[in-house]
Amino acid sequence: MKKSLLSLTFALLCFGVMYAQKGESCDNPIEFSVPGSVSLPLTLGDDALLKPIYVALTADKDGWLYLNFTPSVSGVEYSTDCAEPFKYLKNEYIMSNGVTTGSKTRLEVRKDQRYIFKVIGFNTSVVTSEIIEAVPGTMCDFPIDIQSGDNIIIPAAAGDYYYRITPEKEGQIEITSTTPGSIPGGYVEVMMDCNNFNAFVIDDDLWLRNFVWDRMEYLIHINKAVATASDETVNVTVNP
Repeated sequence: MKKSLLSLTFALLCFGVMYAQKGESCDNPIEFSVPGSVSLPLTLGDDALLKPIYVALTADKDGWLYLNFTPSVSGVEYSTDCAEPFKYLKNEYIMSNGVTTGSKTRLEVRKDQRYIFKVIGFNTSVVTSEIIEAVPGTMCDFPIDIQSGDNIIIPAAAGDYYYRITPEKEGQIEITSTTPGSIPGGYVEVMMDCNNFNAFVIDDDLWLRNFVWDRMEYLIHINKAVATASDETVNVTVNP
């Protein structure tokens, strides 16, 4: 009798392992590819706490992996091995007309490396993936870090250029060009984030002055509509 009970228990355990829900554990994640998309059945667990779902993919090239979630999720962590601790990723909300429509996160990845993600959320969400080979300064998500007093070089080519500054003191940020009337048809703006909320000033003459707080990140977006014969120099200074 005891032997029969042991055999039944063993069989039930094996059945549970074989038919465990995909994504419920790190060693049994939902697999998807790049580029690709998959639905994540995010729900509350039996203890009324958020129940994580695990997904995994293998990078097909070096670059920045973007994961976009619709609707938004509460948090994302990653690891390359279930035996290693998971690390938090910055989860940014995507806004449209003041309404949250989703969220996104990004991670620098290497070709042929497998990555496991631990995702937490309230509702079923669809995640899409893509890898971008970004040049620093040409995308809002990949700005070039600068400091007050720096002269930054704006390439001769037309385009959008992004920089990030964290003032050490509050005051007036001034962005000036050494070339009067430069970037015809373009503009300059200071933003709090890439969603373009809290944009301060747009100035067609590449001259901007606005108050900024210390120890807060600000993004500078320079739109250059027309190419020039050579690079242009712009100075960024924060005056108390």
